[in-house]
Amino acid sequence: MPGCAGSPSRRLLLAGFLCDLVRGLRSIVRVAVEPFLRLIVSRLSNQSRFLQFNDQPLRFAASVALVIACVVSLALRQIEARYEFDLLPNGLAHQDGMAFRAAVRGQVSWPWQRTPDTISNIRQSRLSLFEDDRPLGPPHQDHAEIRTLGKGRYSDWDNYILFSSSDNSDPRTNGRRYHAIDYAKLSPLPGLLPWLLLSTWLIANASSVKAYANRSSLVRTSFSAYLALQQRVGSLGIFLIIATFAAIIANLVIVRHWPMPAIMTSDTPLYLSLNEVRTIGYPLFLKGIMLIFNDLKLLATIQLNLLICSVIILGWAVARVLDNLLCGLALVLVLIFDPSLFIWAEQLMTEGLFIALLLAHAATVLLLLTQPRRLTAAFAGLTLVAVILVRPAAYSLLLNLLLLIVLLRGRQITILVWTIIPAAALYVAAAGAHKIVLGTWQSQSLAGFTLIGKAAFLIHGDVSGAPPVGEEIYRQIEPQVKDAAIKSFPSELWIYVANWYDPLLFEKIQPVLFAYTNHVDANAPDTYGAAWQQMNAAAWSLAVRIIENDPIGYIRLVLAQYYGLWSITLRGVGLPPGDYYTEMVDSNLRQLQQDAEFKSRAEQLGLDAENFRATREEYRKNWSIYRRIDEILQTAVHDFRFGLVSTAAFVVFLFCPYWLWKVLTGREISRASAALLYLGVAVNGYYILVATVEFALPRYVEAFEGIVLAIDVIALSAAITCFLSAISVSRRF
Repeated sequence: MPGCAGSPSRRLLLAGFLCDLVRGLRSIVRVAVEPFLRLIVSRLSNQSRFLQFNDQPLRFAASVALVIACVVSLALRQIEARYEFDLLPNGLAHQDGMAFRAAVRGQVSWPWQRTPDTISNIRQSRLSLFEDDRPLGPPHQDHAEIRTLGKGRYSDWDNYILFSSSDNSDPRTNGRRYHAIDYAKLSPLPGLLPWLLLSTWLIANASSVKAYANRSSLVRTSFSAYLALQQRVGSLGIFLIIATFAAIIANLVIVRHWPMPAIMTSDTPLYLSLNEVRTIGYPLFLKGIMLIFNDLKLLATIQLNLLICSVIILGWAVARVLDNLLCGLALVLVLIFDPSLFIWAEQLMTEGLFIALLLAHAATVLLLLTQPRRLTAAFAGLTLVAVILVRPAAYSLLLNLLLLIVLLRGRQITILVWTIIPAAALYVAAAGAHKIVLGTWQSQSLAGFTLIGKAAFLIHGDVSGAPPVGEEIYRQIEPQVKDAAIKSFPSELWIYVANWYDPLLFEKIQPVLFAYTNHVDANAPDTYGAAWQQMNAAAWSLAVRIIENDPIGYIRLVLAQYYGLWSITLRGVGLPPGDYYTEMVDSNLRQLQQDAEFKSRAEQLGLDAENFRATREEYRKNWSIYRRIDEILQTAVHDFRFGLVSTAAFVVFLFCPYWLWKVLTGREISRASAALLYLGVAVNGYYILVATVEFALPRYVEAFEGIVLAIDVIALSAAITCFLSAISVSRRF
């Protein structure tokens, strides 16, 4: 393919380098390791006439030991160690209001690790806090509620416990004993070692493994059956058969009650009509479902299967890029059973559609890199605009469009015409609908509002040239501004800003901005119409002036949030899917009881209290089964996630800049490298845009989970293939 092919001379150079590397490693093993093993065995042989040394049994025993170690590593992940410690008065520090902070350091040592609540998993801690012998609670509480309400609320957060006494007295002087009971788990890193050794052994002994497989009657029979099936239905047919089976299993695992009601949130009303706050994409999607089914009872199932379809398309695209059906199927299985993806399909939120469209766009681009076609280019453009219309943060993907044109050298005009024209037509149509309904061409009036939430941490009063609300905003959030200034960069700063962003923006800053716009225009209409436009404009003006006055401080905030996004990416894994869903169901039931307007709207959508109660009872009836399934999913993802996502980070930060430099200087790169470059730039561009305007949040990271795991599969497959080729070449030499 033009622009995506490797240079023969460079391939030879790389192969030669890898050959030398492999030869060197084999020499080290031969010189250092084999004599040592032979010495041990010979010593044992001298003591027993029956013990004879033979390479073959030794290798077989080593392979069996590695397989057993891998199985044991999975079992060890279930082991927990209970420990108890006191919160001594001299180790407590008073925070705001009723809250006191106790550092938790040195309670467990490696390979054990604590599992406190974090921003990526706010319910994972199992720590119980006691006052004398009476348990305090509830746990997992919002820090603002601990400060203002107290009464025993506490949070085991990161490396400290924030808590309050039962009667809001000072725990340092009230004479009571405060102690905690917690459970530590083994670190996943030791469990990765046997898997790494087994993988290395398989690669190093690839020829022996292949020879054994060729001699196996089971392998020969299976391969013959595969070839016969391939002749009948083709590679695509085999792929679809296996992927469809996986999709059916995924539906059975995830849709645990029929119909499965979609979880509603405080943002739900904004998605049910066109307004200035939300883009037009998701509201139109919901209206289409309402038009067809008259309610949203099937929304969760529809979103889930749209996601599964996009995963299957992406898996096929990866298989085409790598010319390896197995790699595409591996990606399908990894994504379909990834809790971080499918929990969003269960909610009435933009992620339910955004993730599916994003994966579909990535798939069409990879197919375009494999074989440029006009129809594929048109779908790439249409899915790009559709993603933007669902969530504006996808504007970062516009840079990828320029990259795609550069990658497809010799086909620029075709790609420009068949990608940009359909995309522009869809965007103009959406903007026209926005103009007809709301009177403005823009797709959303929210950028200023979100930007001021970040810039407010740099405010110290009124700013010249901006609306005169800076002094009042600073008076409202002064403690948080001062605290943010002394937080260590970037580890503490990103967490602090992420925790306070929403409370400050919606509870402190928004009322001040609305009061100012109403004062300027006393006849301002509805909240989410012209009044919102005026408020957003005022927020934008103020945020820009603040950033101009302190650009270094703003860059510091952006870099901290960028660091936070990658921290969440590497750590990942939230609540078990069943626990998360039932918690949200309970929250919806409480809201339906307390809010008559919310109840009326839910009944119109077919998401009434009876549906949620029936779902909750179904979960309780089969709780043990669902819990076991969730534990398997969580354990599998948790054990291998760091290794997988570290691969993606390695590709994004080390290889993508190199490939981008080669492409921009007119050099050619391989098809797999082009795919990795496009996906890597997509992830990094999205993270940079989010860090620039908003804050690090798990939902933003989980939206790109599929792209990150696709990078992993492509990179690992390419690396293994290259390594095996190098071994083969070295043996010929």
